[in-house]
Amino acid sequence: MAATYFSQFAAFTPNPSARFNAQLAALAQHQNWSKAEKKQRRGEAIEAEFHDLYGTDYGRLDKWQELCQDVGVDAVPSTVGGCKKALKTAMVNIVNLIDHKRTGAPLKQFGSYKEFRKYTMDGRTLAKEKAKRNAFLRVLLRVVV
Repeated sequence: MAATYFSQFAAFTPNPSARFNAQLAALAQHQNWSKAEKKQRRGEAIEAEFHDLYGTDYGRLDKWQELCQDVGVDAVPSTVGGCKKALKTAMVNIVNLIDHKRTGAPLKQFGSYKEFRKYTMDGRTLAKEKAKRNAFLRVLLRVVV
């Protein structure tokens, strides 16, 4: 994986096989970011990681099918619309999905919305406006209030 978000910072050497949060923490320390800036930059980094993983051409069936496979959709659909529909029921955390792709770590599948919400609300959220700009992220977005 390209790790382009992390590569853009001078004198910082990204580790593409590191977990996302560890990589972001190392970058934040290197850049001497405040907590607020790290939180703001986290959304940018997640967006960039998804661009690296799945691209920005939201009409590519192969990328939708790859996302379906990555989140464990049993019967991968043969249309973009079918993939979007299948992904609407997936209960996966976006950062866990990034880690799965970066490190091969098992993807945590949640059996219920309640379980998913509890896990995600523990500092594992993404600002809705960031997710809505990326169709791959948007389809995985779940409201956790």
